[in-house]
Amino acid sequence: MLDIDVHALKENFNCNGFIVLRGYLSLTELNELRDHALPLIKRLAQSRQTTGQYSNLLKSLHRHDLWFQGQLDNGRHVSLVQQLLGTEMVGCSVAWFDRPVGEATGVPPHVDVQRGEGNINKGITIWLALDLVNRNNGCLHYLRGSHEETHPNQIFITDIETDSDDVVQVEVNPGDAVIHNALTVHWSGGNKSDMPRRAISYFYRNK
Repeated sequence: MLDIDVHALKENFNCNGFIVLRGYLSLTELNELRDHALPLIKRLAQSRQTTGQYSNLLKSLHRHDLWFQGQLDNGRHVSLVQQLLGTEMVGCSVAWFDRPVGEATGVPPHVDVQRGEGNINKGITIWLALDLVNRNNGCLHYLRGSHEETHPNQIFITDIETDSDDVVQVEVNPGDAVIHNALTVHWSGGNKSDMPRRAISYFYRNK
């Protein structure tokens, strides 16, 4: 397990709206996550028990496997995300993200929650890579500092300069984690490579 300097991470997180943790999952943890995710995704896809707005996005995995519910509630990342946002959080969802080889369409710039949506004042997502992820197979892009901006009250943000100097392309290895504020604008591209791009995310909101 990583020796994490939470104070330094929090400063970075508050400034940029996201952080990257290299080697966050041990090989044992990564294999355990894959062993639970891959058979479940295959079963759900075949039975079509859960769907997303985009193909290859499956939500609410915790409703189909108690292991994911346990991770959502008590995984070792829970303490970290609470410290980053400085408040007690409640787990909302576990999601599967895939970007199969040859899928040209990515996901446009968006936030995970609308500002002022219901009682959500703070939210956070931790995204765990199952595969090597780079700009060829659809890595995440973040707009630094965008969590501090006032965007239209909508999920998809249309006035983003995707070639801005503040845009960061986050390339990661299997087992790396990316954590972002729910109000940080982010997006991803299509998969132009011959490699899969699979990930699991956990989303939290303030109580």
